[in-house]
Amino acid sequence: MLFLGVWFAGGVLAFAGAMAYAELAALRPRAGGEYQYVRAAFGDLPGFVYVCMSILIGAASVAWWHHADDLRFYAWVQFMPLVTISLLVALYPGRYTHRRYLVYGLVCYLAAKVAEALDPQIYAASGELLSGHTLKHLLAALALYYVYVMLRRRMPVSAQMSAPAR
Repeated sequence: MLFLGVWFAGGVLAFAGAMAYAELAALRPRAGGEYQYVRAAFGDLPGFVYVCMSILIGAASVAWWHHADDLRFYAWVQFMPLVTISLLVALYPGRYTHRRYLVYGLVCYLAAKVAEALDPQIYAASGELLSGHTLKHLLAALALYYVYVMLRRRMPVSAQMSAPAR
């Protein structure tokens, strides 16, 4: 019975992640996917750098894998979003409110990567009910939800200064 509950909760969280992407797409109905989200949160230059780095590093990791049969470079592709978004949050002043939700999302993404690395240990510790791989997907969906919350609640910093207190 517990297995079905965990399975159902995973389905609900996966659906929430899909709905978060649908809401992000509705809020920014332009082609470009994650580029548009990074651009909206940080500006034109960081969005451009993010998408260029994603394409170049992704292609290079596949080429290296094909050439050397070595997936270590692919690890950079897995952790690049964490590093890039952390740097963007640290180095660029916020133009919008509620940036803390990006930090929450980053923490969830990092936790997802830790869960992936500890897959066998998590599976054994949970009595073979929950794997680290499953937990990784749940945490990644939660990270995406925090990005959605930030985009949904945000307003320009200057508008916050003039908005009446609630």
